[in-house]
Amino acid sequence: GGAVIEFKGMDSLTDKGDTRVKYYNIIKDSNYFGNVISFRPGTNAFGTGVPTGLYSVTISGLKTKAGAPCTINYVIEFFDATNYLGGDNDAAGNDDKVRDFVKRLYTIALKREAEDQGLVDWKNRLVSKQKSGAEVAAGFFMSKELENQKISDSEFVERLYLVMMNRASDAKGKEYWLNMLNSGVTREGVYRGFAESKEFQQVCDSYHIDRGTYKPAQNRDVNYGCTMFVARLYTQALGRNYDINGLNDWTGKINSKAWTVTDVSTTGFFHSQEFLNKNLNDVEYIKVLYRTFLNREYDSAGLAYWRVQMENGKSRDDVLKGFANSQEFANLKKQYGF
Repeated sequence: GGAVIEFKGMDSLTDKGDTRVKYYNIIKDSNYFGNVISFRPGTNAFGTGVPTGLYSVTISGLKTKAGAPCTINYVIEFFDATNYLGGDNDAAGNDDKVRDFVKRLYTIALKREAEDQGLVDWKNRLVSKQKSGAEVAAGFFMSKELENQKISDSEFVERLYLVMMNRASDAKGKEYWLNMLNSGVTREGVYRGFAESKEFQQVCDSYHIDRGTYKPAQNRDVNYGCTMFVARLYTQALGRNYDINGLNDWTGKINSKAWTVTDVSTTGFFHSQEFLNKNLNDVEYIKVLYRTFLNREYDSAGLAYWRVQMENGKSRDDVLKGFANSQEFANLKKQYGF
């Protein structure tokens, strides 16, 4: 009786005789607490602010069993008690699971132990449903801290498997994702694939949190097949690797349906100033069409046929249309999901 709790930077609050507080029994972090103080909303127990997170605490005015004065110092965590007083999802019992979900993000994604404040912050965002599992995990995989570790693409994908699928990678799956990273998709785009997987859904279910979804920032991360297809156009039609701005621009046009895949492949690339500046002769022009639209080198009979067509008055656009409307090109588009 008569003990005073003093919070650094805050006014003192006695533990008895103050109508602004009330006592509850709750379960938090798998521990049963029978003497937790709950501050009623709107009573301004600590002024106009609402304390959150961890604070250093000093309890004075106490005595030992021998009667000597004593002071206790420790750390206290402020949290929204609503999440620990029962509810449809049994939030009180699940808090330890949410905390474990965040801990494994630190230990597997960042390869270190969690600091107290970060652990509390991420955990509270999940418990309060401010953030989904996919959004919180993205905070780790897209963090500056992980970027500064300069890990390889292979290691990045491996950590995604361990965190998001709770298993090591399989050879075929890992090869698939590394191919994405080599074909224009960013790490953020690959992350989205893991974040929206059935296996990550199972992980989130096991920790009793919402999986949610993840929206990447760049157009090239929206549709993997589209990105790989456009990257290929740069290689086959223009004879160079894609540039990021161009890749985002063309994939954005296709994803938004502003342009069709065929329009991008024909008008977009073969009418571009960059392609026209190549000044190819008719034979070389036809050879590029074979590589771009038929995904193979020319055959002698086919090359001769198209040369005759052009000698008889067919324009380059007529020949371009012929390749674009071919069954071989239709089959090629299907391989990329179009």
